[in-house]
Amino acid sequence: MKIRDKKTTPVAVAQSGKVDAGARMDQGAAARPGNADRVDISAGARELSKARKLIDALPEVRAEKVDGVKGVLQNGTYAIDPDAVAVRIIERAITDAVYARNKG
Repeated sequence: MKIRDKKTTPVAVAQSGKVDAGARMDQGAAARPGNADRVDISAGARELSKARKLIDALPEVRAEKVDGVKGVLQNGTYAIDPDAVAVRIIERAITDAVYARNKG
């Protein structure tokens, strides 16, 4: 099944010069002053861009923090408070349950 004849494709029509006058683009429009494209960026977008640049400038890893944790792990002095861990698990479960209830 043919969808288009090769003679009626947009490229073939344009090459043949058989385009009606109304369909032709004004060739001088782009060259005239005052017809340039324009983009307006909001103040919020500018602030977001500044913030993104600041974040991108930060190191990916906080080396001093990593070195500190490595040190206490290597010398065996890293202490875990099981009560604090349990409290955080319960807090997180409650927060997740409240969020799911309010969302649904």
